[in-house]
Amino acid sequence: MGGAMIKAGYSATVAAKPALLTRSKGWQELLAEIDDQPLLQRLREIAMDRTDKRAALQSINTILQLKDRFPAGKLKLLAVHQELQGLEE
Repeated sequence: MGGAMIKAGYSATVAAKPALLTRSKGWQELLAEIDDQPLLQRLREIAMDRTDKRAALQSINTILQLKDRFPAGKLKLLAVHQELQGLEE
């Protein structure tokens, strides 16, 4: 992300700490403008694709992180399996 920040005109000092940008009010306002539904739908499609298991697992992982669904005390693999079962229903 630092490289993209430098190309956008940020100083090397600021680019070395991307959190200065991503924690800003302006960044949060920009993110709020993005409609989540098409992104989540695409992640769901990738998660359900049985031909690319690596992409499916990464998509499921991302969905679970976004939904704050990593349950404490459970193995992550078990949580992913349960989430897959829920998606298939």
